[in-house]
Amino acid sequence: MANVSPTQELELKMIGAAGQWNSFDGPLIESALRNSKALWRGAMLSRVDRPLLRLRDLQYGALNSDVLYIWAEPGHSKELETLVGRWSASEVTWLNAEQAFEAMGMGLPKSHPWSADAKRVVLQVWWQ
Repeated sequence: MANVSPTQELELKMIGAAGQWNSFDGPLIESALRNSKALWRGAMLSRVDRPLLRLRDLQYGALNSDVLYIWAEPGHSKELETLVGRWSASEVTWLNAEQAFEAMGMGLPKSHPWSADAKRVVLQVWWQ
């Protein structure tokens, strides 16, 4: 696997530690992400609607998350979407360049490597 930062390593471990529930399979997803690092720049689990549920459940050893965000490497969005299609998610949607950079607090640069596929920058994967 290509090098990942220590922080990204923790995120990958958290994905695996999230366990298996409904159609989510954390260990499988962690492994798939590790084996396909060339397709993405960053990946993290989150809880969109009620982020403090994660805090509440940590004492019980649970990682209460339902959304996986994956920042695609430029030119690899279709391959990434194919990979994610194997994970039985309830919903898979793309954030375009403007939405993604705004959500990451960066603002959209005039020139960026996603110009060729600006509609597919961050993949949002949700499990019910």
